[in-house]
Amino acid sequence: MNLKRLIPFGLVFILATEYIPLIIIFAPQLIPTTCVTPSQLEGLRKKTHEKRSAMTEKLIRLNRREINKEALANYNSFITIAKKYGEGFDYSMIDHQHLASFCRFMGLNGFGPKFLLTKRLDKYMRYIKEDDLLIQKDGVDSLTFAELQLANEERGMRSLEVSKEHLEKSLAYWLKLSLSKDATVPPALMVFSRMFLLHSTFKSDAGKK
Repeated sequence: MNLKRLIPFGLVFILATEYIPLIIIFAPQLIPTTCVTPSQLEGLRKKTHEKRSAMTEKLIRLNRREINKEALANYNSFITIAKKYGEGFDYSMIDHQHLASFCRFMGLNGFGPKFLLTKRLDKYMRYIKEDDLLIQKDGVDSLTFAELQLANEERGMRSLEVSKEHLEKSLAYWLKLSLSKDATVPPALMVFSRMFLLHSTFKSDAGKK
């Protein structure tokens, strides 16, 4: 067993036991490889998906504006929303409660003052943006099924019980928005939209709902 991994994992186990499931998914380099089996990883992903689903349902019930699932699932409508409401999704305009929700939805720690939540979410979304550029360069079709699952998971998108085609299409749509030249899409709006679109499926996946 790698001692360099064992030491930080011991600290994590003592200080942040409740975050181990998310650490295993989003920072597997901190966990000894012998500690996680494929079935355990699948179970942890299901728990994360269930938590995201609960947050999604609550958000949709509370939302009363023209921002809805149908509008966010259409590129042109999404860009219109970004242009019209983009300023409202600047980190400085988002209250503490929603910032905490965005962090938790993306698998991050949702505790702390607003400035810390902002820094945490911004750092993570910058990492995702850099990854977006790399994926676009190589092409979505260059990713394996496991890589597609991870890429979707990291972006707050469904990765369980869907086909490779679904994973490719959902990731491709994310990239189209994230790297859009038609409008600047705030990172927080990208997260917000994934909360609405978590359960969206393509026709090929209709029987898996």
